Amino acid sequence: MFKRFNNWFEHKSIRDKVNIVVLGAVHLTMFITFVGFAFIMQRMAKDFLGMMSNLGVTMEQQLEDEIIDQNERALASLCQAQATTVNERLAKLGDVLGESVHAVSSFYSGNASFTTRGVVAAEDSVDGEMAFKYTLAPGVSQDSVQEELAILSNAETVFTSKLSSNSEIRKIYIGTDSGIFLDCSNLRGNIEYDPRVRSWYQTAMEHPDTVIWTDPYVAADGETTVITVAEAYRDAEGNLSGVIGVDIAVKNMIEDIIVNGTGLSSGEGSHAFLLNSDFEFTTYEGMASTTDTDVDASSHFGDWDAVKEPLETSDSGVVRTEFDGSTVYLSYATLNETGWTYCITLDEEAMLAPVEDAQRSAEDSVREYQSLWQRSAYMIIFIMIVVYLIGGVAATMCSFKLARRISEPIARFAEGIRKIGKGDFDQYLEIDSDDELGEVADRFNHMQINLMEYMEDLKSVTAEKERIGAELNVATEIQANMLPNIFPAYPDRKEFDLFASMDPAKEVGGDFYDFFMVDGDHLALIIADVSGKGVPAALFMVISKTLLKNASLGMGSSVAPEDIFTMVNDQLCEGNEAGLFVTVWMGILQLSTGEVRAASAGHEYPARREPGGQFELINDPHGFVLGGMEGLPFTGYTFTLKPGSTLFVYTDGVAEATNANDELYGTDRMLEALNQDPDLDPKDLLPAVRKDVDKFVGAAPQFDDLTMLGLKYCGPEGNVDGR
Repeated sequence: MFKRFNNWFEHKSIRDKVNIVVLGAVHLTMFITFVGFAFIMQRMAKDFLGMMSNLGVTMEQQLEDEIIDQNERALASLCQAQATTVNERLAKLGDVLGESVHAVSSFYSGNASFTTRGVVAAEDSVDGEMAFKYTLAPGVSQDSVQEELAILSNAETVFTSKLSSNSEIRKIYIGTDSGIFLDCSNLRGNIEYDPRVRSWYQTAMEHPDTVIWTDPYVAADGETTVITVAEAYRDAEGNLSGVIGVDIAVKNMIEDIIVNGTGLSSGEGSHAFLLNSDFEFTTYEGMASTTDTDVDASSHFGDWDAVKEPLETSDSGVVRTEFDGSTVYLSYATLNETGWTYCITLDEEAMLAPVEDAQRSAEDSVREYQSLWQRSAYMIIFIMIVVYLIGGVAATMCSFKLARRISEPIARFAEGIRKIGKGDFDQYLEIDSDDELGEVADRFNHMQINLMEYMEDLKSVTAEKERIGAELNVATEIQANMLPNIFPAYPDRKEFDLFASMDPAKEVGGDFYDFFMVDGDHLALIIADVSGKGVPAALFMVISKTLLKNASLGMGSSVAPEDIFTMVNDQLCEGNEAGLFVTVWMGILQLSTGEVRAASAGHEYPARREPGGQFELINDPHGFVLGGMEGLPFTGYTFTLKPGSTLFVYTDGVAEATNANDELYGTDRMLEALNQDPDLDPKDLLPAVRKDVDKFVGAAPQFDDLTMLGLKYCGPEGNVDGR
């Protein structure tokens, strides 16, 4: 059926097609709309009573969910804010520890000026009086640790200051690898105490340069539950020498950080506590007694596994659970400083107290919505009937007018194209329309005019292109002839063997090399890369090469390359409106000694091979490019080539050669290619490198000039051939 309709539709005129499509779409849309509305109204009338019955329950649940959601967000916000406060206070204690560790380490290194102070023995201290006292582990004699005890005595001032300015700290102490225990507090010291067997000491020594936080434990006095933050310190040689610890009383932390910080009380069905990284109690209200160190949190929860899973998998959140026999919402947040988890609970019964009032308000809203919906439904049906009557008539009239307006210009357009297709290029398409069809006709008319003009211009452009191509071929030949390309370059000189090559990326390039005798005992070597490509780079290359050579010959062998760069740079900056610049490496080799005076103006690192060794890059000091900024100084350097050494310099076209995968060839691959057969003479070594570059690049186009220069130094007598 669809196929028959399609065949029938294809044979209709454009005017008929427009009428069929527009009228069919309008009437079909309206018909479907009214059928859909009739069905919906019927279903709504049938299900209305049941819907209203369920709506009250749904609204009640939604209101309850909304209240729970709001309270969860408020609880989470409170928990996160308090967790931030707790984290900052714990971080402050960590800072106290870090500053103490730094101070004690400085005593060993001698970087701090100090004098030996007296330290009170633990048995001579008085409980309740602030003192800096020491205890020696069993078996440790005072003579054996006297020097270390004198050094550590200087910690008294630091520790006393920390204690006086931080109320959370119970005491600060040092345990050394030699068996000394130094305690700064107002508590009487333990006469027999070996810090090395304590868990805080052993854990800190096992994790050097790391702040560790312990679980709650009963302090050495046997009376107080504490948490210790500790870190190992090092002596002047960097060896671990001991541990510094800071004790915090759990009772103080509960009162100052946990209970007072939330603004909630247990009477409101709320609790606050800290869990360690193993999700055991670090502090909670039940630990207010001095010796209660029961850290088992699981016994307080109805379903501990359901609580533990989100604590392990996320940094913050809210969980509904049973806590101490009551249904609560538990909000938690991880402390970045210790990895502990800060928790607040809120009783569900207190949270849902406002639900009843909200339910009554929701029922009133439902009744109001019912009345509004009925009125709106009747209004919509009435409007749809009116729209259908008016729209149907208007759509029919507009369809016929639109079809005629569209089809007539298309018919004229088709007739004009038919004539142009027969070769009548003077045909002008007259389409009186401001829409896309008129724009197409106008552009088609312009295309005819442009086509005739293009055919005439093509003849002259082709001739001009042939002329430019011929001139570029001549320029390429001239540029190639400017570079020394006859090898061996100095057949009568036995002190060195030299070879160079340059392959431009375009007809003419910006890379160049040069070598010449400054005098009978000095050989100048130059390799350079001009910014840009093509004819502008080639012209700048000619100027740069000429200036460098003239300056070198004019100044003589006694002038360093950096002085030549200074002069040439100022000359290139004059009138350099195009902003071109050139990177240059230049070296002057003294043939009698092998010494090379060199300088780099932003060029690639050269590679050198000692006799019998491998090629390695020379990380020479880089100056700025030539032609970039007038008045710049340049830095030179020297190195010596031994008889049999080989020097290899190149432009970035080697290191930055790119394959089809956009991978760079790089200096590492270049060194591998050089070291495949490092004994090769320069005339064989350079083609070997170029072959390896071509193998890496493959079919990818060459985007940069590729220039290389190699020199083997044979000694002042010329008796080393490198084989």
